[in-house]
Amino acid sequence: YEAARVDGAGAWARFRHVTWPGLRTVTAFLVVLTTIGALKLFTQVAILTRGGPDGATTTLVLYLFREGFQAQRIGQGSAVAVLFFLGVTALALGLGRALRDGLRDGETRAAGREDRAGDERRVQKNAGVLPGLMVASIVMA
Repeated sequence: YEAARVDGAGAWARFRHVTWPGLRTVTAFLVVLTTIGALKLFTQVAILTRGGPDGATTTLVLYLFREGFQAQRIGQGSAVAVLFFLGVTALALGLGRALRDGLRDGETRAAGREDRAGDERRVQKNAGVLPGLMVASIVMA
């Protein structure tokens, strides 16, 4: 922060160029986990509204539960579960790829050196961990 202030950067520029790049990965990880949590919403809807009037509050997981367990359509419930897993996994991996590209661009720009190959390898190695953590959190939750 001090270097940016000495260079004459204002509050917005310091946030945009110093604070945000440091928080980008954490923010994206939290967005993915919050989205997964919202997609997995079941208990509140099942208890409070049971899907609501005309299915207005039916979530994907509540639909899966109704088809698989209440209506005894195991095949359809299983298909919905597999599609749900694939969709959430694709979301996590897509965001991981976007993060990896963003990190690579941001860190190599910030490095300011001619030899950036080592930096790019390090960023790729570290950014590859994020999608794995996201998928692991999906499976364990």
